[in-house]
This record gives sequence, structure tokens and C-alpha cells, in this order.
Amino acid sequence: ARAEIDAAVIAALEPPPPLELGDGVTLHFTYCQGDFDVEANAWGALPFRVVIGRVEGAPLVLPPRRGGGPRPPLAAGAKLAVDLDLDALNAMLYEVWRTGYLDKQLAAAGLDTRFNTDPTVTEYLSLRISRPVLALPPVLSVNGDGLRLSADARVTIADGAMSTVGRVWGAIDLAVRGPEVLEPIPADLAQLELACAQGTQLRPCYADLVAAVRSRRDDFHAPLTAVTQLLLAQLANRRLADASVPGELVIERVVPYLSVQSDTAMLRLQAEASVVQ
Repeated sequence: ARAEIDAAVIAALEPPPPLELGDGVTLHFTYCQGDFDVEANAWGALPFRVVIGRVEGAPLVLPPRRGGGPRPPLAAGAKLAVDLDLDALNAMLYEVWRTGYLDKQLAAAGLDTRFNTDPTVTEYLSLRISRPVLALPPVLSVNGDGLRLSADARVTIADGAMSTVGRVWGAIDLAVRGPEVLEPIPADLAQLELACAQGTQLRPCYADLVAAVRSRRDDFHAPLTAVTQLLLAQLANRRLADASVPGELVIERVVPYLSVQSDTAMLRLQAEASVVQ
């Protein structure tokens, strides 16, 4: 009987709607294997997954799998929440990287312009850099009580008529304590390394430049924190409706919570929502 009830409920409900990010990029969701979970007279939960594509010419490039994370009880009075474990978060990062959306956001952040127009750079250095382009999808992992976002990017370093392709490895710490409200999600530069190609070898290069950038980590806090708000901004102020169901679900605000357990984590996006006719 429970199996039949579960099937009926799942048939009547849908996974989270597609998330339009702009520039023609949409995140899609569908059901995955797992039971429909019910707490009597309290809440019901549906398992879903992120739909991802493959990279043309590199089909083996895929997000990592770390397993499910902790799922604390739903807060009293909560109407709607989406739990994203590291696998789901990394799948979303992979998809927005694969479609070029992240590179566009990096370009909009203007990190290269900040460097090239810095008074110290313009006065004392002949180096200029291009905007960074992510060579691989960024990956989230647990770092203490928070999360670390690691990335591998390429940047062209021009020095007069000469140019070099640099490989940049960086990490951003989401320095939080879980579980607690994260608003906004604080982000800071944690690691930065630069290597240049010399034939078939990679060697550390421009050590003084890298050290100077590391010493100005505080300058990165505001733009990096702003990037972490992109997802929340996309989710808020939305109206979800279906022609077969009367009324609309209006999402007014999304509040993130983080729960960390060993080497796994769960990010809960709890929506402040109401149903209107």
C-alpha cells in the first residue's frame, strides 16, 4: 500500500522546475532513484537529480561523486526547501561551466580589468593579463566546517610583444560554521598558484606577481561573495505555477543553511514562500 501511495504522490508532483540563468543557459532537474520520504503530518520529500550533458571532445570530463550528505530535520514552519549535497552542487557547477555561463560571470566580475588598471601595476609593471577562462569545472569539497571551491583556469600574460599562457590554480573558501544561516555566503581567496608552459613542462612563474596578489586577498572578498549570491538571486522572487493546479507558489526569499559531516556536506536552500490564487 505504501508503494502505491508513493507512486501516486510522485505522479502528482514534479521535480524542481528548470532554473533559467540567462544567456540561454537552463539547469534541468528530474527524479532519481530513491524512496518518497514522508513524516506524518509534517513534510514530504522527493529525491531528484541534476541533468547534465557531456563535453564535446572530452566526454570523460565529469563532476566528482562524493556520496550523500547529512539532512537535518526541516525547520518548523518551513514550506519549501531544496537540499543539495556535494554531488548535486558539483553537478550544477559542472553544467554552468560546460555551457560557458561561469566564464561569462568571470568576465563580468572584471578581475583582469582590476589588475590591469591598478595604479601600482600601471606604474611599475609592463605585464597585463587576459580574463581568466576555466579549463575544468570548479569542484566543491569540505574544508573544516565550511566548503572550498577549487578551480583550474587559463590566462594569457602579456609583457610587451611577448605573451605566455599561464595555468592558474586557485581555491576559494566559503568560511562558515554549520548548520547556520549563511546570508550572504562569505567567500575569500584561499590558495593561488601560477605556472607557465616551457615546452612540454610547467614551471612556477611570476612568483613576485603571485605573492603580490596573495597579499591583497581582502580585495577579492567583495567580488567573490557577490558571485556566491548568483544562485540565490536567481531563485528568489519567482512564481511557480501549473495549468492543472489552481494558484501559484510565490518564492519571496531563499535562505541558505549548511550542514557539514566528516567529508560530506549538505546545503539547504529554504524558501520563504506563499500560495496565492
